[in-house]
Amino acid sequence: FFVDMPVQGSVVPGLSSQGRMSSQAVNKFSFNMLGGYTAGVEGAEIGGVFNMNKKDVRYLQVAGVINIVGGNVAGTQIAGVHNNVLTGVKGVQVAGASNLARGMVEGVQVSGAYNHASKRVTGGQVTGAVNYANDTVDGVQVSGGVNIARKDVDGVQVTGAANLAKNVDGAQISGGANIARGTVDGAQISGGFNFAKKLDGVQIGLVNYADSSSGTSIGLFSFVRKGYHKASVSANEAMWFNLSFKSGTANLYNIYTAGADISGGDKAFNFGFGYGSEFRVAKRISLSPELTGNIVYLGNWGEVNPMIKLAMHVNIHITKYIAVYGGPTFNMYWDNLQPKVEGYKTSLLPAGYKINSYNANLSSWVGWNAGITFF
Repeated sequence: FFVDMPVQGSVVPGLSSQGRMSSQAVNKFSFNMLGGYTAGVEGAEIGGVFNMNKKDVRYLQVAGVINIVGGNVAGTQIAGVHNNVLTGVKGVQVAGASNLARGMVEGVQVSGAYNHASKRVTGGQVTGAVNYANDTVDGVQVSGGVNIARKDVDGVQVTGAANLAKNVDGAQISGGANIARGTVDGAQISGGFNFAKKLDGVQIGLVNYADSSSGTSIGLFSFVRKGYHKASVSANEAMWFNLSFKSGTANLYNIYTAGADISGGDKAFNFGFGYGSEFRVAKRISLSPELTGNIVYLGNWGEVNPMIKLAMHVNIHITKYIAVYGGPTFNMYWDNLQPKVEGYKTSLLPAGYKINSYNANLSSWVGWNAGITFF
């Protein structure tokens, strides 16, 4: 049996104002000099070291080291080191090191190192190291290290290292990696790697991967397994041999390109990276606007010349896997005016080619590009 009592005080369990009855009493106010063991609290409990309760705690519980509750917590629980609740939390848990709820969390867990919810989190988890939810997170997870949601995230995960979830309807933001084992309907933003099985939103990172995508991936390298993969061989007014690889989706793909001109005995090499998009205008005709940033090597790596190229390609699809293309380009070029290196060009363009000069270094011209695309 359990009884309701207004006040109890204790030094340690068993040495209290309620004696052996303390574990059967639900108190309005409980003060424990070192620690106490009661049936529950319907008001406030303060412990110098620890508080232990068989059943529920409502409103407020504060301990210098640890709180242990066998039932539910509805209110605020504060511990210098650890809060342990064997069922659910509806309110706030604050701990210097860790919070553990073996049931549902409806509210916020805040800790210095680790938050754990064995069931759904509706609200938030904030920690300096690791947040773990064994079910869905409907709200926010913020950590300095890792956020883990075993099921879906309907909200936001923010971390310094890695976010993991199943389906994300919202955003994953990290300094390292975002991983969604299912669908991302929102955004993945990272300083490193983004992974989604299905992307219906946007990925922004150095490296992006999706198994399939109806969204957009922006990064240094983006790969969609069931997406857009093309290789092309082309020529233009400056480089007579160019190889390009394009990867992503038709909406937005990455371009990696390298070119060379060794005609006339003087060499020039080009390396570039950029973005492009392809859209159909007829059954066998599509348009591809592309923008690339390039460096031109003329024999001295310390004096490479930057170039920006904007192209509009008309693609004629001969078969499903082969297309020929061509179109005009607009080029902006910065020439460092380096001394000639034996075996290399000093001027990128053929003699007499019409250019617009803005100063001794900067020029522009209208060029062309034509080639063949595979896959």
